Amino acid sequence: MEKLKYKLIITIFLTVFSSQAQVMVQLRQPAPYAFKLEKMWQVTLNNASQQTYSVYLRGVATEMIEGFIVDASTAAFSLPPGVKVVTAADIKPITVNETNKKYEDVVKKVGTVPSGSYDICVYVVDVSTSMELGSDCISTDVLNMTQVELLYPEHDISLIGGAEKKNSDGDEGITLNNSGYIPINFSWLPPYPVSAGQRVTYRLKVVQLYGMQSGYDAMQSNPLYYNVDNLIATIYQYPVAARSISTGKYAWQVEAFVNGVLLSTSEVWEFKTGEVEYISSDASKLKTMKRYWGLNDNGFNSTGSESQTKRKPLMFAFDSKIYGENANRSGTGSDKEPRYGYWEINPSLSIYGLPFSMPILLSSENLGSRQNINQVGLNLDVSVINDFIMERVEREKDKLLEKGKKEVSKLTERQKDKLESDAKGKVMARLNPLLKFMSSFRTLGFGTTYPDYTQLTVRGVPLTGVNVEFNPGLLYIAAGGFKNQKPIDNEAYKRSIYIGRLGIGQKDGSHIYFTGMYAKDDEKSISIDSSNQILTPKANYVFGIDGKLDLFRKKLSLEGEISGAMLTRDTRDADLENKAIPDWVKNTFHPKISSSVDYSYTVKGIFNNEKSATKVTAGVRMLGPGYTSLGVPNLSTDKLEIKSKVEQKLSKKQIGLTGELLWYRDNLIDWKRYTTSVTRFSIGANFRLKGLPYFNIMFAPTLMTNNASSLSDKLDNKFYVSSVFTGHNYKKWDVNFFSSISYFMNSSSNLDSIITENVSVHNLIFSQSLGFSFPLNLSGSFSMSFARYPGEYSRILSGDISVDYTLFDIANSFIGFSTAYEKDLNKKNTFYFGTRLGYDRYINIEVRAEKNLYHDWFDMRNNFDEFLIRGIVSTEF
Repeated sequence: MEKLKYKLIITIFLTVFSSQAQVMVQLRQPAPYAFKLEKMWQVTLNNASQQTYSVYLRGVATEMIEGFIVDASTAAFSLPPGVKVVTAADIKPITVNETNKKYEDVVKKVGTVPSGSYDICVYVVDVSTSMELGSDCISTDVLNMTQVELLYPEHDISLIGGAEKKNSDGDEGITLNNSGYIPINFSWLPPYPVSAGQRVTYRLKVVQLYGMQSGYDAMQSNPLYYNVDNLIATIYQYPVAARSISTGKYAWQVEAFVNGVLLSTSEVWEFKTGEVEYISSDASKLKTMKRYWGLNDNGFNSTGSESQTKRKPLMFAFDSKIYGENANRSGTGSDKEPRYGYWEINPSLSIYGLPFSMPILLSSENLGSRQNINQVGLNLDVSVINDFIMERVEREKDKLLEKGKKEVSKLTERQKDKLESDAKGKVMARLNPLLKFMSSFRTLGFGTTYPDYTQLTVRGVPLTGVNVEFNPGLLYIAAGGFKNQKPIDNEAYKRSIYIGRLGIGQKDGSHIYFTGMYAKDDEKSISIDSSNQILTPKANYVFGIDGKLDLFRKKLSLEGEISGAMLTRDTRDADLENKAIPDWVKNTFHPKISSSVDYSYTVKGIFNNEKSATKVTAGVRMLGPGYTSLGVPNLSTDKLEIKSKVEQKLSKKQIGLTGELLWYRDNLIDWKRYTTSVTRFSIGANFRLKGLPYFNIMFAPTLMTNNASSLSDKLDNKFYVSSVFTGHNYKKWDVNFFSSISYFMNSSSNLDSIITENVSVHNLIFSQSLGFSFPLNLSGSFSMSFARYPGEYSRILSGDISVDYTLFDIANSFIGFSTAYEKDLNKKNTFYFGTRLGYDRYINIEVRAEKNLYHDWFDMRNNFDEFLIRGIVSTEF
């Protein structure tokens, strides 16, 4: 009734004054399914009279069911005869006259309106007479959805031979075959709510990481290693036709589209395949420090000894890896060029005994249309300094024990703490003042760095400038900046980020820190098409407090963080006028009509008893729907989350048991049609009993429901991930054998098929390798993959066999063949061979050639005959 009454008043008002309308109003249609309040003022006015008016604009939003939502008006401005495109300078400040109390939080925190069907009306009002001179109304639908949530591969896991290996477990496994088909599966949770008739599709993006890149940085900078769109299921198996996912680090992300419109984007997760080798070696840097500072415990402050007179103020070491690839075509689904290469360089410098590294990344794939891949940095190797000091602390502890004729095993916990404190005090007292000062830095980096503050403020974004964390004693101070992203016409504004922290306590111990971040886009840095309604220059303020309290000799740790953020979606918008906002806030933060404010918090407790090998973690996290930090892009928000995990080691850590429970819900401010809840269980076990095969098992069901009352909107989805992996090293007939079997299952089922389809994928992989007493090795694998998708069934059989021979410990040659056959659809045969040459650690060269023959029986246009050659040169001096 209220809605009809309100529309009747508007109709009468328009009828009475329509004959007096002197101004034609054209309100710009917003992007589909999205409406931000600042878009209300994107209007073009045509004053058909010869008179100049002093006018203001009044905007009203009403919803089909809820009725009145918001009423706002602009400042007065001059309207001369002719056409005028209204700008922010004309109408600032904006005054919000009234809002629907039920949705006041939605307007303030998110800057939008709840899901629904809306009428948006703008009126031109004469200041002197209060008469309407013209108006325009548009209708639009708003759809607020949950964010796409990734399921598998989990963030920061390793995939060995297609099976999962948690980094923390240290399980053995076969190296991922670089040529054979490995059935890697990707799965995610769909966004919700979506109505019947709205088609949801997905785009999967996979990118390879280089050097020190974070997943987010690589997704913005690197060409996509593989991508596919128009997916309708939330489980996807990596296809036979695509380039194999070889050993390395990768990141992946999923985008969701409703009727072709991008509405939801997931976070960026990272995973590793194979045994990833890292160029830098802290051991060699530690050895260099020992050469400079000497090994005698009493010489830290000496300046006249013979050993010190021979010290070199500058020592240099060099690690690098050059990778190149040349092919006659780009990989299927890949944005990479047929020919590309990159060079990872990691010079190590010792400047007056202080270890520095200077990572450099140069790539032929660096383009002006993407963010920079090329980077250079200079970092103090803090971990090496800490290892140097702790080695001397251990030696000092041994001396104190020997002096007191005691054994560590017979000391009480209190005596152990005193021994640690006394030994560290003696070492630090003798330490060279320069080394002692530099050991207080937690981070000291120049060039391209990746600051890691907290999960709510700054993590994973690249900064080109400086990044410093200084923590002497109880004082902690940190600062960083400046450039975060480069300007790209019609794609990205130049963005600068400034960060800082101040507090008391050690970073890895009890502390309380205050964090601030300011991010600002340069609105004049690029040219942008008038049709681009998505890209706008943003500004972001973030302020947070985080703390940690260690109790009972660090057996119990309590951690917490709370952070507030203000995001201005368009810095060109008019200022916001609201009597409730204090003047100092207006003058400091300059809120606009596109500004929104929200907060998030986390609380976590950790119990870690090393004696019983028990670890229990439990926490609560609330992420406000309007909370945005440009220092943690793509952070999943609008979520109240409870998470707990139990880890137990048994039988002298030969058996590991884990159990995890995750529950969360969205719609914290009632701005979506329904509230969605997700519950995920995870149980796992690994057995590494001496002389027996090791065995891993994992089972993780995820349940997704909502509070809709009607059956057509009811959500009851179930997702299952499970894996089993076993392997054994053994020797027989003077031959070393390694055998492994892995099984992986990923499936989904649902009440209806509005947003996802019933899918199941099963993978079974057998692997076998033989190492003879002479330098010959044989390895082979066979896999079966069965997948059921909407309207289709897939069965893939694949196998790989290879042999390699080592000559004089400096040359290794290998040759192999792999095949993959997808029943009634396609097949792919791969022939490969190569040679590795190396001299100790100083130089290693690998050249590899592949011939791929792919035949698609369904569409002959997809057939290809591919030849590619790869080369790697790694050096260490």
